[in-house]
Amino acid sequence: MQFTFLFMHTYCLKLSFLLFALLLLTGCNNDIFIDDTPPSSSDFEIAIGEGKEVTFATDYLRSIQLQLDRFSYDWTTYNEYGYTQTYNDYTRLYLMDVSSSLPFISRVEAVSNDLTVEFVQEKLGKIKISSLKNISGENVSGRIKLEYSYKTEYVSFTIMREEEEGHYIITALTYEPDISNDFRTTTSNRITINNRGPNTITQSYCVENICHIYVRFETPSLRNFDIDTDSEFPLVEIPTYIQTAETEMVTGKFNGEKVRYSEELSYIKPLDSTSVNGLSFSAVYPVEIPPMSAAISNMTISRIIMTAKGSLRISNPISGRSHDLPTTVTVIQPFFYTFNWKISPLDE
Repeated sequence: MQFTFLFMHTYCLKLSFLLFALLLLTGCNNDIFIDDTPPSSSDFEIAIGEGKEVTFATDYLRSIQLQLDRFSYDWTTYNEYGYTQTYNDYTRLYLMDVSSSLPFISRVEAVSNDLTVEFVQEKLGKIKISSLKNISGENVSGRIKLEYSYKTEYVSFTIMREEEEGHYIITALTYEPDISNDFRTTTSNRITINNRGPNTITQSYCVENICHIYVRFETPSLRNFDIDTDSEFPLVEIPTYIQTAETEMVTGKFNGEKVRYSEELSYIKPLDSTSVNGLSFSAVYPVEIPPMSAAISNMTISRIIMTAKGSLRISNPISGRSHDLPTTVTVIQPFFYTFNWKISPLDE
């Protein structure tokens, strides 16, 4: 009987403990609950002159980081005491971080040449994002990174570009002073002329056919603008190599050589002023080919590969806006060659 009483007493104690724990988990003690509510919005677009307010949980929030893509920005913060501070050329900025002594920041303005975004924090857990300007010609993505002790949340947004009338035209290309150089030498034995007839024939070959200068302009952000395709693209300078009495080494410079800007790979004739062995790139090499024989070339070409960086200026005649777009030009130019014919039987 005593054993039964002890068993029942122990069982009741355990049951009471379980009920107490269940009551704690179901809300009798508000102190143990964590507000795990996700942000009110997680992915949205903001048009020019508009704003979007986002709310989020603050329990166990460790930091808030603002991020903007595509450009570097000057970030100006306005804190609760009326002080301001500017951070230049950043793509992201902490709005709040419990590991630092940052005061409460009530407003942040991120500015580049073409874009201005404002973040207003009335209180912790509420941020309004406003798009004040975007004349970059493209939509710009951004994020708010919310770092909690136990998770990370992201609020993604897109600052929409301003729509404008008219098309842009390309007006100029300016370069940075430094030009990088690389070199390549190739040997070609693939130029073959066959004579399957009974008589000796005379043929010729001009090396200019495979000694073109290749020019490629790369302006990735140009695709973000409406370019007037009816207007002719301008002539712009390219780096070249020219052989002179004062030239000590093969190196690229700006020598006044111009081509028309193009979004496609361009080919121009080689320059005899670049030949380091005095041979003309427009020279014609004849050969007599006996019956049932073949003439095979043995040609070596050395090329310099010049790369220059610069800014392509585009302008909108209607809005009056201009933009300088990062541009790279690569020029592959021959500066040396050897050429000779070898007569061989057709069966070789």
